[in-house]
Amino acid sequence: MSKPVKTASDILGIKDLRSEKVFVKEWDREVIIREFSGRELQSVLALESFNAEAGGKFAVTDAAKVCAIAIKDEDGKRIFTDEQAEDLANKNMNALMFVFNAALRVSGLTGAEMEKEKNA
Repeated sequence: MSKPVKTASDILGIKDLRSEKVFVKEWDREVIIREFSGRELQSVLALESFNAEAGGKFAVTDAAKVCAIAIKDEDGKRIFTDEQAEDLANKNMNALMFVFNAALRVSGLTGAEMEKEKNA
């Protein structure tokens, strides 16, 4: 039986964002990728790489920003600031793309994940 909502904290206190640990071989480190919150998704979709009207041209700096948003610590807090995304863009491209793709997958933004959700 489901629980009825009585207060805002009944919803706001729920940890409802998925996360996944992935091993990035180029960094020889395991990182936690957390699903985008609504606010984070808004920031991601505002990037030029995701904007069809701006041509939707892929930019490494946008991939780095996505990685900076998605990589979290054990408590679900970001470990990179927006400013550090520029430094992250100078890291190994294979590692960035691996984390970028994991972030999209965990957030259900890949074609396969969207199809899986639609068929569930």
